[in-house]
Amino acid sequence: MHQSTQQNTVEANIFHHFLSAGDALSAETAVIDATVRDLTNQGREVTTSALILHLISAIETTSDAAQVDILLNTLKVVVGLTPGEEERWAYFNW
Repeated sequence: MHQSTQQNTVEANIFHHFLSAGDALSAETAVIDATVRDLTNQGREVTTSALILHLISAIETTSDAAQVDILLNTLKVVVGLTPGEEERWAYFNW
C-alpha cells in the first residue's frame, strides 16, 4: 500500500475512533475537531504527526489543569492509534 494511502487510512481510523466513542470522548473529540480546523486554517496537511505536534504545543501553552488533562487524553488516543508511535512514546509515564 502506498504510504500516502496508509497515512490517510490511519487518520481516518483516528477520526472514526473519536466519532464512534460518543459521549465517552466528547471533550477529546472537540479538541480533535479544533486541531484539524487550526491545521487546515494554517494551510497545513492534517497528518498524525501534525496532530501530535499541535497537541504537544497546546499542552505546553495551557495553564488550565482540566484542559491539560483533556489534551493529554487526546494525545494518548492519537499516539495509541498511530502505528509505530506506541513504541516511540512507551517510555513516557502516562
